[in-house]
Order: sequence, then structure tokens, then C-alpha cells
Amino acid sequence: MPITLTVTAQGQITLRKEVLEHLGMRPGDRVDVALLRGGRMQVRAKGDSR
Repeated sequence: MPITLTVTAQGQITLRKEVLEHLGMRPGDRVDVALLRGGRMQVRAKGDSR
């Protein structure tokens, strides 16, 4: 089932807890975003930035 996120007036989104857990992310980690055709994107956990 898709997870819907909301874009703020500043153009930001907050990843929900279940998304962060699925990616294995913690505060301070980074993500890579690939822009795909058809208005799609791919998000991948980059890992620990510390």
C-alpha cells in the first residue's frame, strides 16, 4: 500500500517513521534521490553520515 506524504509551503516532506525504519535510517543519515521519467523518483538510504 502506498504511503502518502505532504509537501510543506517550503517544499519539504517529512519521511514517516515506517519509511525511515524500512530504509534502516537514523537521525543524521542522508538519502540519495534519483529523478526518473514520468514524474517518479527513487529514494535510497545513503547511510551513516557521521
